[in-house]
Amino acid sequence: MHKTILYLSTILIILASCKDQQTFKKTDDGLEYLFIEENDNNEKPSYGDALVLDMKFYWNDSLLFNSREISIDYRLLLSEPKHEGSIYEGLAMMHLGDSAVFKIDAFSFYNSTAEIPSPDCIRKGDRLIFCVRLIDIQTPDELQIEYDRIKRMKLKNEQDLLKDYLNFNNITIEPEESGIYINEIKKGTGKSPEIGDSVTVHYEGVLINNEPFDSSIKRGKPFTFVFGDKSLIKGWTEGIGKMKEGGKAQIIIPSEMAYGENGAGDVIPPYSTVIFEVHLIKVKKN
Repeated sequence: MHKTILYLSTILIILASCKDQQTFKKTDDGLEYLFIEENDNNEKPSYGDALVLDMKFYWNDSLLFNSREISIDYRLLLSEPKHEGSIYEGLAMMHLGDSAVFKIDAFSFYNSTAEIPSPDCIRKGDRLIFCVRLIDIQTPDELQIEYDRIKRMKLKNEQDLLKDYLNFNNITIEPEESGIYINEIKKGTGKSPEIGDSVTVHYEGVLINNEPFDSSIKRGKPFTFVFGDKSLIKGWTEGIGKMKEGGKAQIIIPSEMAYGENGAGDVIPPYSTVIFEVHLIKVKKN
């Protein structure tokens, strides 16, 4: 705790005096750097390693990124620098436990390193100030082991939430072989969709905690799609494929048949079971 407070206090002093070029050193590629804490006897990373970092970067006095807002174990793959004065050059200089400040050309960082458009506020010649502490170094094999462990943990959590949901709502039907549940509300009497058919439905989608994320009913317009469209999640296609025109069903779709480990933007978190209540209005044969 004491080291963290000292580190942050030092960063504030450095940010206040960044115009003092005498405090920073410069590499042959033009990277400006200043080490706050050095541990020369500790391990250094290699390209391809995953670095666990406490990292912030600023433009002028504005904080643009804070790794703690994403994860307490924020990881970054150390790649070969794509431009002179890259942040990757700086990270490769660090030892385990080091903390340092780097000045990076803002345009080069956004357009070459991050490969995203730079914010409108950024002007040519602007610098970003990176404040970094190297917490841990993981080899690709170690990173894969950690990734697999986290995936198992998140899938277990998802399965526990699904079990609780089924018990609470007295849903006793067996899952399909794929793992989805089709809880029939009203039996349909019309056609079942086949690949290529035009299908019209009304639906409402919620997360396992009943938080809504999408609804054709609220939009006031049914959703029409081509059955078998691979841009739609597998569980949606399978569930509706087992319905008939006029039918209504609740389709419970675990993440592996839905949006998986990535989720969907800010709407659906990773490893989320999604639940759709669907009214199959019309099947038009093509």
